[in-house]
Amino acid sequence: QAMLHLLKLHLLPEDTATMHWQLELAAFLNSAAQRFAPSMRQRIDLPGVWRRARTSIPSGLKGMAAYGGLPRDCPWTLEELLAGDTDALLATLSG
Repeated sequence: QAMLHLLKLHLLPEDTATMHWQLELAAFLNSAAQRFAPSMRQRIDLPGVWRRARTSIPSGLKGMAAYGGLPRDCPWTLEELLAGDTDALLATLSG
């Protein structure tokens, strides 16, 4: 859910729902960081989660120029996601 919200914020920065997405994103990342245990690392499939987030984007958004610029591989490490710095996570998509 966090990756999907990051994609929505990246693709639709002027949407009226951005504040809602930002609040939910922060909650998702905070929850993940609180629940994470080092033993989970080996079971987390970031590439798979990224692929599912990309394919969950509504088809109408897939024609946008920004969508075409999305990285094929997951642009974040687990540590970056767990750090919860939403500005840095979004900057990775923009840069």
